[in-house]
Amino acid sequence: MRRPGVLSLTNRFGVGRLFMLEIDRGLCAYCGGCVGVCPTMALLLDELTLVVDQGLCNGCGNCVKLCPVGALRLVEAAETVQ
Repeated sequence: MRRPGVLSLTNRFGVGRLFMLEIDRGLCAYCGGCVGVCPTMALLLDELTLVVDQGLCNGCGNCVKLCPVGALRLVEAAETVQ
């Protein structure tokens, strides 16, 4: 059973693995560049707070590639898809 907000990215990261977008708030420069490259508008920069809607994120990795400080990454969740 899938957990809400956890992506099943079988096409790019291995069959049946679950991934989420993680933000390292200590590294984030809050530049907003990631917001502009997100095709699903899953990222929101609101008064120096970066928020990700895991339900909208499709795991394309555009934000991860663009981030100049490496504050974003796709991480494997603890569960696997059944």
